[in-house]
Amino acid sequence: MFGFEKLDVWQKAVEYGDTIYEITKPFPAEELFGLTSQLRRAAVSVSANIAEGSSRSSNIDFKRFIEIAYGSLLETVSELISPDGKASLKRKIVKNCTAKRSS
Repeated sequence: MFGFEKLDVWQKAVEYGDTIYEITKPFPAEELFGLTSQLRRAAVSVSANIAEGSSRSSNIDFKRFIEIAYGSLLETVSELISPDGKASLKRKIVKNCTAKRSS
């Protein structure tokens, strides 16, 4: 087991990525290489940056990767509420993701 796998924040980030993959499955086919792809890449980036940052030798480096992971998280939130899809679906998704995050 890698050290980052023990981090609660990494485990939650993996769950968040899984959630994004699930909620993007019903997105329209024409969004596969647009919004769907961007959301998925940004969501996976959250846990990937936490993992990469945990391998760094200083807390300053680790903090920087946490900041990048947080930026990727905010990117997904922004994309979910952008006008590039059905607003009601996106609001519902954001509420579901936020509810999962706070539980």
